[in-house]
Amino acid sequence: MDTVENEYGMEYVHTEIRALRIFRTDGKWLVEYRRKPRSILYFWDYFWWYDDGTYVNYNDAKQRVDYLREVGYTSKVQFMKVKTFTID
Repeated sequence: MDTVENEYGMEYVHTEIRALRIFRTDGKWLVEYRRKPRSILYFWDYFWWYDDGTYVNYNDAKQRVDYLREVGYTSKVQFMKVKTFTID
């Protein structure tokens, strides 16, 4: 997992992806991914699929999968736990 911060007290957590899939459920297309395990303790990362989004149109789902394959990670925005300031 990689973290990128900004000046607004928010951080973007990038989670690396190792597999993607699209399948149809309830009349919509579901995009899911498997992430790279953070450590040996996260054994469920080897078999668990995480939801990325639901799309009505297959082309939208395929476009999302192509984008994720290109960048290689998903992003999540969250509040920073600690913000360090330097004094000049």
